[in-house]
Amino acid sequence: MLSKKTLEDSLAEAAETVGDREEDLNAARLRLSEAERELRLLAELAQIRGVKLPQAARQGAEVPLSLVNGAAAGRSLSRSKSVLLNAVVEILEARGEPMQIQDLMAAVRERQIPIPGKGAQANLIAHISRDPRVVRPRRGFYGLAAWGLKDTTPAPRASRRRRPGGSR
Repeated sequence: MLSKKTLEDSLAEAAETVGDREEDLNAARLRLSEAERELRLLAELAQIRGVKLPQAARQGAEVPLSLVNGAAAGRSLSRSKSVLLNAVVEILEARGEPMQIQDLMAAVRERQIPIPGKGAQANLIAHISRDPRVVRPRRGFYGLAAWGLKDTTPAPRASRRRRPGGSR
């Protein structure tokens, strides 16, 4: 049987290893994000100038192929959305309790993860509110559905249509 001291030391060592791996993962995500952005920009410039990407640049690279074929934005954008959503879930899991949107925004920016759109809080809210893993337990706060929190996001209003040629 493991002694209490051995178990405590092992837990501390495992926690340190997890922390180191998270730092490595965040650094790799940042490098990947930067490389994808550079690739998108170069592919866009090539498209504007009427230059096709060389075969070597296209092999095994889903992003440039989609850009060259014109179906670009959807795939690369959905990829960046999933990176963003996974990061938000990781941030919330690490915190262990709901976070205010401005704190969540700061944590995402600290990890240097791009937010699709203008990068404003409204863009972050628009993306995380569509993910079933994330809920809004109260105004301005976001947490994880896995915690058993109830989502208090108001249901969208039904639009009122005006009758053609008539008054309200």
